[in-house]
Amino acid sequence: MMFGSFTQRPVRSGVCAFVIAFIGLMFEPGAKSAFAQTRSQVYGSDLEKQAMTVFVEADMAQTTYDSKTAESKESQQTPTYKLGGWVGENRNVGLIASTTESSVPFVLNNSSMRTAMKDIKMRARFGWISPTVAATLTEVKVVKAESTVVDLYGTGYGAGAEVQFPLHDRVVVAAEGMAFTTPSSFARNAEPIAPETSLGDRVEADVSASVDLTRRTLDLVVGYKVRNYSIIIDDETKKEKAQGAYVGLRLGLYF
Repeated sequence: MMFGSFTQRPVRSGVCAFVIAFIGLMFEPGAKSAFAQTRSQVYGSDLEKQAMTVFVEADMAQTTYDSKTAESKESQQTPTYKLGGWVGENRNVGLIASTTESSVPFVLNNSSMRTAMKDIKMRARFGWISPTVAATLTEVKVVKAESTVVDLYGTGYGAGAEVQFPLHDRVVVAAEGMAFTTPSSFARNAEPIAPETSLGDRVEADVSASVDLTRRTLDLVVGYKVRNYSIIIDDETKKEKAQGAYVGLRLGLYF
């Protein structure tokens, strides 16, 4: 019994010493910071720190619309909403769903245009460059002098890339270019529309900067984006353009 007590006592003492030492390390300044980063997954390069595990984003743009179909030009505010996230050990694969909807009254000639661009993008980050593939749903309705000129939607796909450059551990600038094609167009009644009316290609460019308002959850996003697309009516291509500066917020989590 005495021998058993003698052998157990050093083991217990060693375990207690290890626990006390571990707790002490946790509360050291450096170790405490490392433990916090492990919990929040905020680690790695400046670009990895910007890649939130899951996020929502909303921005508001002051957009100028130049429509050849409506034969007019107008400016108004346009919201864009995004939901996305990044996966992988270094959070280098992302999936982002975005929607931009607008209803523009052209007061100069009593026309109006309603558009909705809904995209799902998948991208992979290789250093500063992120190649991207996408699926898209586009809806367009144009009314001119109380007569509907176009009322259709189309499905398609696209590809492009984003280049990110870290200016600071809290500031990243980015430039993105995307090209979409819409091989299938349909009337709003879900029947195929006449061959003389269809949606053409779409090209987008976006230059932005994101600034960490907090280390882990909230970013300020500012930028400028341009969208060009076309509507084909009776073999005539009508060019549509929307461009403007925007500001928004991104709320995300790391886990």
